Amino acid sequence: MAESETSPQRRRLPRWARWCLVVGVVLLVLAAGGLGAAYALVGRYDSKIARQDLLPAGPKGSPTPSVAPVGKVDGPMNILVVGVDNSGDSRAYQGVYGTRSDTVMLFHLNKDLTRADAVSLPRDSYVHIPGHGDTKINAAFSYGGAPLLIQTVQDLLSITVDHVVVVNFSALHTVTDAVGGVDVTVDKTVKDERTHYVFKQGVNHLDGKLAEIYVRQRYNLPGSDYDRIKRQQQFLHALMAKATSTGVLTNPVKLDALLSAVTAAVTVDKTFPVRDLAFALRGLSASAVSFSTLPMARSEQMDGVDYEIPSSQGISDLSHGLRADDMAGYLKKHPPNNANHGA
Repeated sequence: MAESETSPQRRRLPRWARWCLVVGVVLLVLAAGGLGAAYALVGRYDSKIARQDLLPAGPKGSPTPSVAPVGKVDGPMNILVVGVDNSGDSRAYQGVYGTRSDTVMLFHLNKDLTRADAVSLPRDSYVHIPGHGDTKINAAFSYGGAPLLIQTVQDLLSITVDHVVVVNFSALHTVTDAVGGVDVTVDKTVKDERTHYVFKQGVNHLDGKLAEIYVRQRYNLPGSDYDRIKRQQQFLHALMAKATSTGVLTNPVKLDALLSAVTAAVTVDKTFPVRDLAFALRGLSASAVSFSTLPMARSEQMDGVDYEIPSSQGISDLSHGLRADDMAGYLKKHPPNNANHGA
């Protein structure tokens, strides 16, 4: 049987947190970059970011992530963003132990550093994890942390991951409130059954608490999970736009709250040139960031467990787009999600 991609309505899409956690790296780069010439100020926040040995040790003879000279950053560049839940066993009261990766997203910065293309790798994607066989991609982080997850992604797409950012779930509330909330447009009045909150047709202002409700809702939405993922992308786009707006960048109090919230929520590899990359991307706007998802061929159940089977053609197309620095070509075949659409 020929391989065919499942429709968005049927596909099991990521839960709300998996999308919202990527705000860390996006805002860290875009908001800091928006400071323009304030290089020293960016460096002050850069020094607060936790750094760890997160990159895998490459086999002899294989390419390894390069470290750019201080003050200079070149593209293209691949940055893996990993959103984690239960950091520090914060969910031990629920009987949940160990850190889990609920977001796996690859950001590709083009050669001229004028575009960023983010591709989500669904946590239920059925892939080969070195040393552990075939299973869900999110298991890689549990087995071997960021290094093994990076290895898995590199093998899947035949690329090199240059840097990695691990983002803690706490970013959603704190970052949203730090920018003074965001506005989203709702197409039709709808009630959230879980909280009984009603989102009215038109523009709705979301603080951190309402943002959580908005991006979690699935029931009462015509497309269920598909509409929920559109909401998540819409919210993230609005959040980036607000974070890079004049009202935030020129307000010392809001800007300090935003950058403090972001830096407290992320951990990067030791070679990540945060300050220099932020400065290099100072002209990059939220409109220059696209969001898409690795195409799936089908859903499949094995031994009672549900998996998403990636499209082999989708993997091939994405691999080529990344290696050739031609994500525009990839997106012609696999259009990005419309983050500006209401819900």
